[in-house]
Amino acid sequence: MRTRRTVRSILGPALLVGLVAGCSSPGAGAGGTAPAATPSRAAPPTVAVLPAGVVGAPGDLGPLVHVAVDGDRTTVRGFERETRALLGTTGLDGRWALPVVVPGSGPDGVTTGGSVVLAEKAPAAGRSRFAVLHAPFSAPPKVVDLRGAFEFDAVSPDGTRLYLVEHLPPKGSQHYQVRWYDLVGDRLDEAVVVDKSNIGEWMAGHPVSRVTSLDGAVVATMYERSGGEPFVHVLHTGEIYAQCIDLPESLAGKGFTLGGSIEKGLFVTDAKGRVPFLVDVTEGRVTRGPDPIG
Repeated sequence: MRTRRTVRSILGPALLVGLVAGCSSPGAGAGGTAPAATPSRAAPPTVAVLPAGVVGAPGDLGPLVHVAVDGDRTTVRGFERETRALLGTTGLDGRWALPVVVPGSGPDGVTTGGSVVLAEKAPAAGRSRFAVLHAPFSAPPKVVDLRGAFEFDAVSPDGTRLYLVEHLPPKGSQHYQVRWYDLVGDRLDEAVVVDKSNIGEWMAGHPVSRVTSLDGAVVATMYERSGGEPFVHVLHTGEIYAQCIDLPESLAGKGFTLGGSIEKGLFVTDAKGRVPFLVDVTEGRVTRGPDPIG
């Protein structure tokens, strides 16, 4: 997913320096001119101190969000990023949290457009529940209740589509497919979001790193999979399609991650910052980088 304060200016008191009429001042004879008044100066504005755990979208755009659980009640507060002014507060019953797509990384679910997605911490058996909110976070959230094992994946830039990873049986197989939920029509679309060039490809793996475009329109996630080469799943959230870009099998299980940016180019990197491969999202292919490996 504190203290509620607003940004305000604290003006220092006006300090007026003058002489009593008819009195002399040092360096001035009787009837001398009194020195001009010192102009008042405003102290710099104070800025609200945000509570720990505030989360924002990638980059420096969009609101900041804080999620707090107290018993069986969850409160969400949104803050304007630059001024830190409180945008709004809303709450919902139950225990909810911002989802984490890549284990060990920070939470996801906050977009530059002001959409926020929460996942229920302990849904009923066989069900998955998500809550969707939009800035300024004063209206009650929309709750999406689904039968099956779903996890958050992404949100479209306009906040109308929720993308979910549906885990398929048997349990532990790492088989999955990407689905999308129509937040306007309030329904799970029957179609699976696939790579148009490999419609029948069976997807399996677990996410190890992720890069999202600043506008949230493209989400690239690197997956590892048992017994096969890693790959990059590129989800185009504004156009409802995906790309699966296979990486060399030599990278499997060696701690490589996805780096760079959607806007300037993606690459595969190791813990020492070496770049053996470049990932071209436009062409859907992998080329050698500046630090090739054998």
